[in-house]
Amino acid sequence: MMTSSAGFSSSPSPPHFPFSPSRRAAVTPLLATDIRLLLVEDSEFDGELLLREFRKAGLNPVCCRVDDKASLDEVLREK
Repeated sequence: MMTSSAGFSSSPSPPHFPFSPSRRAAVTPLLATDIRLLLVEDSEFDGELLLREFRKAGLNPVCCRVDDKASLDEVLREK
């Protein structure tokens, strides 16, 4: 309880929405979904890191990686 110099007293009101920091929100993972991915990346290692992140997110990338403009143009003509 707090009392002001004007003689008013107040106490904190209860929270409107109870909050429990120990309770975690339910996280629904994405369903595994095939996605076509054209990855423009000059590093094979970095490309694999990106693919791993897609998989961790619940996606199943069907990937074509290119590392230069000529390869990109060729893939785009084929598709």
